[in-house]
Amino acid sequence: MDRLPEDHLMWSVLGAVDQMNPDRFYGAYRANGRGRAAYDPRMVVVALLLSAYCVGVRSSRQIERACRGDVAFMVICAM
Repeated sequence: MDRLPEDHLMWSVLGAVDQMNPDRFYGAYRANGRGRAAYDPRMVVVALLLSAYCVGVRSSRQIERACRGDVAFMVICAM
């Protein structure tokens, strides 16, 4: 994304998350086909929360607002 500098913290967080093994997160997912498709746990559970905590955002409501208005969080959520 052009609006986020190459040395931004979010790129480091995403790089670190890509190196993790997410199998334990996938084990808790429903596979019966009911309801809305789940978000990728690497994005939601790991990358989003880790990034939020790194910048001092702990409230779920603040994280939600950041996902709609902060370019760095939007990168993690794939817009």
